[in-house]
Amino acid sequence: MRSHAIAIACCLVSSSAVAVTPAYARSVAQKVDEKAAQLLAAKGYSWPSKYMDYDRRENSFFLFAALGGEYGTAPVGWIGVNPWTGDVWDVWSCTRLSTDTLRKSQAAIRRRFRPGELWEYDRLRAVKPVCHGA
Repeated sequence: MRSHAIAIACCLVSSSAVAVTPAYARSVAQKVDEKAAQLLAAKGYSWPSKYMDYDRRENSFFLFAALGGEYGTAPVGWIGVNPWTGDVWDVWSCTRLSTDTLRKSQAAIRRRFRPGELWEYDRLRAVKPVCHGA
């Protein structure tokens, strides 16, 4: 049942609209892995991380469906996480999410940038996911 609800909801997030990874981004190693992205998405959306379901179709951002809780399997939101900066986006409203705990985590991610990579940080932070509904 859960997989059917996710499959139906995934149709709402068009697989043909995929954010393109900028060429300059390829020169900087990604600082966020899938597990860290799930925790960042949960912090940014103020949602339990166990209800963040990873959607592997997006290749330039980590994309998570915020599922409806213990008994709700339909997504109540779609969250994109920038794999370089840890910025968290609500892909429906196309807004960058921010909470105190999220900002602390993002500051720790920024400290992982080497001096040669740091000059790309602002450009990488400007990369947005493909937004829907806004």
